[in-house]
Amino acid sequence: TKLTELPLFVANEEGKVLKIDWKEL
Repeated sequence: TKLTELPLFVANEEGKVLKIDWKEL
């Protein structure tokens, strides 16, 4: 599996985890 095929998980300033789909970038 390529990295770009995986969701990117990041934490915003409030500490909440946001799921970013590469397809939506």
